[in-house]
Amino acid sequence: MNHFIPDISEKTLQQWQDAVDLLARTAGVRASLIMRLIGDEIEVFVSSSTQGNPYHPGDREYLYGSGLYCEAVIQAQEKLLVVDARQTEQFKHNPDLKYGLVCYLGFPIRYSDGAPFGTICLLDDKANGFTPDLITLLEKMRDLIESQLCLLEENRRHLLFASESVLRKMLDHIPTALACITPDVDGKVLYLNKQFTDLFGYTTADIPLVKDWMARAYPEAQSRTALVQAWQAAVAQEFQQAGRVEPREVSIICKDGRIREVLISFNLLDDMLLVSFVDITERKHAEMELRLSEERIRLLAENVSDVIWVLNLNQKCFTYISPSIEQLRGFSVEEAMAQTMEESLMPESVELVMQKLTKNVPLFLANPKAPQSFMSEVRQPCKDGSIIWVEVTTRFRFNEAHEIEVVGVSRNISQRKRYVQELKEAHEAVRAANAELEQRVQERTAELLASRDALSVTNAALNKALCARDGFMSAMSHELRTPLMGILGPAEVLRTGIYGSLNDKQLKSIQNIESSGQRLHSLINDVLDYAQFQSGHAGLDIHANSLDAICALSLQAIQGQAAAKGLQVEYQVAQHDLRVEVDQRRMVQVLVNLLDNAVKFTPRQGCIRLATAGDAQAGQVQISVTDSGIGIQEEDFEKIFQPFVQLDARLEREYQGTGLGLALVKTLVELHQGSLAVESEPGKGSTFTVSLPWKGP
Repeated sequence: MNHFIPDISEKTLQQWQDAVDLLARTAGVRASLIMRLIGDEIEVFVSSSTQGNPYHPGDREYLYGSGLYCEAVIQAQEKLLVVDARQTEQFKHNPDLKYGLVCYLGFPIRYSDGAPFGTICLLDDKANGFTPDLITLLEKMRDLIESQLCLLEENRRHLLFASESVLRKMLDHIPTALACITPDVDGKVLYLNKQFTDLFGYTTADIPLVKDWMARAYPEAQSRTALVQAWQAAVAQEFQQAGRVEPREVSIICKDGRIREVLISFNLLDDMLLVSFVDITERKHAEMELRLSEERIRLLAENVSDVIWVLNLNQKCFTYISPSIEQLRGFSVEEAMAQTMEESLMPESVELVMQKLTKNVPLFLANPKAPQSFMSEVRQPCKDGSIIWVEVTTRFRFNEAHEIEVVGVSRNISQRKRYVQELKEAHEAVRAANAELEQRVQERTAELLASRDALSVTNAALNKALCARDGFMSAMSHELRTPLMGILGPAEVLRTGIYGSLNDKQLKSIQNIESSGQRLHSLINDVLDYAQFQSGHAGLDIHANSLDAICALSLQAIQGQAAAKGLQVEYQVAQHDLRVEVDQRRMVQVLVNLLDNAVKFTPRQGCIRLATAGDAQAGQVQISVTDSGIGIQEEDFEKIFQPFVQLDARLEREYQGTGLGLALVKTLVELHQGSLAVESEPGKGSTFTVSLPWKGP
């Protein structure tokens, strides 16, 4: 990049001119020059007015590789003395030799920052070693010029600072994002105004060069390459067309990741490229929404089954009909728009529509901005000759010519009309059916009332019979117990030998009497208990009881019977010290009945098992009685819990009993809020499980 070349006043130029003239006369040489560097060229800036000087201010030569004396000074940035170029290999092809100038003495001139400004030199046509005093004079003259350059730069910085402050304030208040960039290959970002930073988030620290800007704004490499090429082409076009480049739309990724749509334009200002960015994001979004809205409206109008149409009342013709008219009436859009309103309606519907228009148009004219929408049902002819019912919803509006238009939506309701008619007919049929049904209900109600009265009489008789039965069973049980005690007591006395010893036959007879009496006593107790529970006269004495104790009492009651048949009796306990809220006597009665059945139906040398388990999570305790007896058919599970039922109903059946045991067990368990279940397989035995509520240990 070239160093800024300061503006040098006429006074300073004249001083420099006087200096080179003095040098040329003092040294007695043909030329004394001040050269300055401009890009890749070197220019004669000040030339002595000595006779025979071939150089003139403004003369330029390409510098690099030229072989000029001044090129060597600028490259080395130190003094150069050439006594005779013809005797020096480096300068024997020097372009200055064409003027016969074979002797050279030069010093480099630098800016205050060390950058090269040019040279100050002496040239002559004869070999000359120059005296030390002359060399010192030339060096002092060089120092004077550099001091003046330093002052010029300092003045420029002050002026530039003042102008930049005002310019920055002006640019920061312009409502457009601006960037100042050098137009060279690197594209250094010189300045970004406040609107640029507010819009994109970037500062000059983020994007010191155009390539940094491109990397941040376009992180995807492939698209960035294309955009860089487009940028370079736009800049080149700006140089070529000098301000006639059309603005371009681009998308830019902001520092926070948002994407902004902008209109970018270039302006070349001397040695600076001014780039402006106009934010059109909202406009682009609005345009997109408008396009999408128009597309949706077009798709709706073209694909919806309803017909959208516009009728101009002033011109009495349709100005728009949607393509769905062909689906509705069979006519193409062109055919339908060629029809008048009267031709598109059946005569009675034309009269109805005219009445509506006569009524509603004045309302619209009185207040066009008031919400208004009108609905009618009309009949329209189709292309195939059929006639359809159409529901029409309309509203009024003014078009651009301030003519009244009717905007309408038509919908085929022929099927709905048929449904309404069918519904009306069905309603009439239902009403007739309801009348007939009501008559039949009244007749049936009378029959039911008569049946209810008869049933009440029957229920009263039944309740009376049940009461008589319960009374009879209670009385008979009581009456049976008294003489039975008169039999069992003496039998026990005789068996014990209090009245004397008995022979074997007498003892066996007494034992039979006692066994049969005990059995009869047990049966009488079951009958009495069942009768009491069924009549609701019996209650439970609920207390917390040890389940182990209940099971021990139950097992003790059947121990003799089991031993007599040689049965093995097992007791399994999953958890000891279980306590349950039950009536102990009744729960013992439940288990004794189940164990007694197990003994009764298990053949000799069989096995009986009583098991208990507690499930705190389920809130239940389970007691199961298992035998290895004859088992029960699954279809008989329900029968065994019915009172007075024996599966073997023969007079001479193998297993005796009243059939009340399991019925009584089920009743007692349910009174404890429990349940009774059975599992059995014929020939392999049965398991009866009692489940009772339980709250844990």
